[in-house]
Amino acid sequence: MSVSRLVYGKRIEVLIAAMSKVIKEFKNSNLIIANDGPMLPYLKKLVKKLELEKFVQFIGRVPRYKLVKVYHSSDIYVQPSQIGGGFFICDT
Repeated sequence: MSVSRLVYGKRIEVLIAAMSKVIKEFKNSNLIIANDGPMLPYLKKLVKKLELEKFVQFIGRVPRYKLVKVYHSSDIYVQPSQIGGGFFICDT
């Protein structure tokens, strides 16, 4: 899962491309992408081009109070950004 504004520099396209390799080994994997942004149309086309429609799901904007449920439904959180600050997220 990834929660990120879908803009250049957040590297969501890299995450989507990586799913092509992930599903070869972990066939039941899926990727949930929350939020929106100007790259959404491009990212949706990329998913279709890579034939990942069954594995990648865009769920749009999710209110903060509902994000907890989305995080808990996921096994892993990925943030492949090149921009956005110098912090990282830890599961406690």
